[in-house]
Amino acid sequence: EAAPRSVAYSVDLGGLLRGVHPAVAAAVRRSAALLGRARPGRRSAAETRLTEAFPEGLEAAADVFRTLRASRQQDGIAGGPSASRSFLDLHSGTTKPEVLWELERARGDGFEQALAAAERARQRMHAAALAFLREHDLLVCPCTLMPPFRGELRYPVALGGEGGGGEAP
Repeated sequence: EAAPRSVAYSVDLGGLLRGVHPAVAAAVRRSAALLGRARPGRRSAAETRLTEAFPEGLEAAADVFRTLRASRQQDGIAGGPSASRSFLDLHSGTTKPEVLWELERARGDGFEQALAAAERARQRMHAAALAFLREHDLLVCPCTLMPPFRGELRYPVALGGEGGGGEAP
């Protein structure tokens, strides 16, 4: 199978991924180099171009994700906008706080406008990703921010020194 002509990599997607553990960042760089069989900045007839790059416009991705997830939680868990208040009344004591926050967000003033804006931003990011992949055959980036952590933790409370409370590896 032919080697890719261009491999892009990013350890944090331009700051979108905050708190990437150094071991994960190193693994991304090693993987990109192996996939590209190249060193950054070098290209010969037999090598693949390796570039530190990522699609434009990702700065809105976290907010877009939270907004779209709140809408989907409302539709999928609570049964839609008209049923979410009764769901909250019946299940607030047995539902994870994060889900309750998302359901409350979806019920808030201006959410329909926020949802429409999030969908437009998602479409822009999708178009930017397609344009990026016309230039690069692969994008190597973290799929997790940290190495495995202790199973008794519900979730890590600090990532790469960011956050509060206890520390996960």
